[in-house]
Amino acid sequence: MGFLDAFRNTFNLAGTKITIVTERQEYCQGDIIRGTVYLRGGEVEQRADTLTLKLQEYWTENDTDDDGHTSERTVTNTVQSRKLAWQLTIAPGSEQRYDFEMRLPINCRLSNSDEGWFLRVKLDVALALDPKHYIEFQVRPAREFEAIVQTFERELRFMEQYRHRNWHERHLFTRFRLRPPGALAKELDYLRLRLRQDGRGGVVGDIQFDLQEKSVKDYFKALVAADDVSRPISLTYQELFAPHWKPRYRELASTLMALIEEVILERKGLV
Repeated sequence: MGFLDAFRNTFNLAGTKITIVTERQEYCQGDIIRGTVYLRGGEVEQRADTLTLKLQEYWTENDTDDDGHTSERTVTNTVQSRKLAWQLTIAPGSEQRYDFEMRLPINCRLSNSDEGWFLRVKLDVALALDPKHYIEFQVRPAREFEAIVQTFERELRFMEQYRHRNWHERHLFTRFRLRPPGALAKELDYLRLRLRQDGRGGVVGDIQFDLQEKSVKDYFKALVAADDVSRPISLTYQELFAPHWKPRYRELASTLMALIEEVILERKGLV
């Protein structure tokens, strides 16, 4: 792990200096987080029952009181907890290291302005308040999803509208919206992707096509979103990637373009 590649944060807990180091500050859904917790003793010997590391997600919720006033609160959920050490004795000036490995769930929440992920460390010191500190890291869409979105952008000249990127808590979809290139602008307003990791390096979900209105009938369909056409999508790891997670952009572009052509030709009554 190179120093420039590492993400670290240091705290002083109960006289003991604690440094958390991870390989990166940003991870994809389903990634493994590897790192090390370092303990460096202070001026006096410290004893602790346990050293615990937790992987936690957080989000904000709105609460309304009896008078109708609304306030925000942050909610946390522990996804994984690991005891790194038991019955510690931390001698003055000594250093101890504890390597760890935790995996983010597939299809987990994404980081944004009001939700995200922590690594929280807790040193259980006898006869003292248990100190807790954390570092925050960023979670972005899965590599499987990025391969599809990048194919649309690189090969088919679509453009993602990032403000529409979001995660659906109930169904665990990650959603994307893309504007078509000029050559397709007369046929499509935009595409929406709803994607889920299948746990084997592949993707399941659907592509929703928001079609341009061609007639008065189409206009009224658009008012009730009846102009949307959906196609299921299911791609295996082998269809998405060459070895070492290298995206198969050209092959993916052919598959996706065939779906687009099928929808457009069907709209025109040619299939």
